[in-house]
Amino acid sequence: MNENKIYHVDFKQSKQIKTFFYAGGRFSLTNEGVVFSSKDKEGNDSPRWICSPLNIIAKTRDANSGEWGRLLE
Repeated sequence: MNENKIYHVDFKQSKQIKTFFYAGGRFSLTNEGVVFSSKDKEGNDSPRWICSPLNIIAKTRDANSGEWGRLLE
């Protein structure tokens, strides 16, 4: 994943799913929340629910304008 990009998925407009490949699997942003999927030992897809939907509500930084981050809701 690229830390410098902000991805917006508007589920009110459509039922789109955004997928990001990371750590040998993939994270999917859906209207149900964040799901991580990877293959188990038998090669079957093994999805795991991570959390409810996330909204980025602000960019954050420290007092020296460094250490940028995202404030999630």
